[in-house]
Amino acid sequence: MMEYVFDFSLFLITISILIFPLLHIPLPHGIGDKSKVYIMEISLRFFNEYLGHVVGYFGHEARVTLARILTGIATYAKPPRPRWLKITNRVINGVQCRIYEPLGKFKKNKNGMIFIPGGGFCFLSPEMYDSVFFSFIKRMGFVVIAVNYSKAPEAKFPTSINESEAVTKEFATNLYKEYDVDPTQICICGDSAGGTIATAVAQRLMRAKKTYIRTQVLIYPITSLMDFQSPSYQRYYNEYKHTALLHPLAMARGVLLYSGCPTTEENAYKILRNQHISDKVRESLEYKETFNHENMPAEFLDKPIYYKPKEVKEDGELSALFEQFALNPDFAPIMAKDLHGLPPTLICNTGYDIIRDDGFQYAAKLKKCGVPTEHKYYEKGIHGTFNMPFSKIQKQMLNDICDYLDKQFSTNNN
Repeated sequence: MMEYVFDFSLFLITISILIFPLLHIPLPHGIGDKSKVYIMEISLRFFNEYLGHVVGYFGHEARVTLARILTGIATYAKPPRPRWLKITNRVINGVQCRIYEPLGKFKKNKNGMIFIPGGGFCFLSPEMYDSVFFSFIKRMGFVVIAVNYSKAPEAKFPTSINESEAVTKEFATNLYKEYDVDPTQICICGDSAGGTIATAVAQRLMRAKKTYIRTQVLIYPITSLMDFQSPSYQRYYNEYKHTALLHPLAMARGVLLYSGCPTTEENAYKILRNQHISDKVRESLEYKETFNHENMPAEFLDKPIYYKPKEVKEDGELSALFEQFALNPDFAPIMAKDLHGLPPTLICNTGYDIIRDDGFQYAAKLKKCGVPTEHKYYEKGIHGTFNMPFSKIQKQMLNDICDYLDKQFSTNNN
């Protein structure tokens, strides 16, 4: 029996030695956690891209199904639950949620967090963040409610926002008592698409004059889904093209699935050329001010990484469909006309991320509107750093988030 195991192991090693060089795409010199990112990138490329290309013949929805299967398998690799932490899955206001409660001396305060996971609006459940929360809650010592909102394409915009708002309201007005949380000390947090939903909920509550949210933490949030020619998108094409790190075409497909626009590959490529934006939207003062590349940090505009995009014509049919989303702050939070009154905000961005510029633009607009805003930039990080195990950059990011929340909650208590 051992001989068969040895032979099979030798076979796998041999195959790996032969195949890995064929899959090799050099990563940018400046990227951090390089050995971990290298292994992760090849794995993502093999399963998400190569295998995804095969299932993609059955439509974009088939790609989503594959991603859900793969991430579901990945949850089996998570570490065991610590004894000091209680995890409960329950329905809040009709929405599935995962609740993390520190027990005994590990519950250090009455603060609380509503967390909204990313996954391109289409996949990733709270369970994928277990290992992150084990270390986070051990330090912070408070309850976390993670919202397992309904995903696209089955549940299109604005379902995820409606559900996350419903959970937030129920927790802040009723359930906080059950979990011994101070209703004035609640943070809302999300990463990537979850950051979009989190700040959309915060904006809704602000407009309704509800003061449930003490602070918001947005980890590489998607804030517009409109400019696919920004410096950070161009950096992908000019520095790490063909890698499986979050890439433009995947984002374009996600826009179609989330919005409910026809999910054709032709439409996805139109989005990459910004043809989904109508002339009416492009000519608006809000659009011109928000997406002016000259307002970005000068180092983002250096050649050969960045070139001023060429003007393209709108696609009449697609842009007409998309206009209702482009002007809706629930879909594109950065398009809100007034952000005054939003809670203090922390935004975290990474350098090797096509949506890096979304965070920079949103931070600038928040500051312009007088919202106390801190912006952390992890130049060597990638999209996905937040739940990347054994990452030095993730450790720094978590530490910065904890420091920020300590400051916010203690300021309010004094």
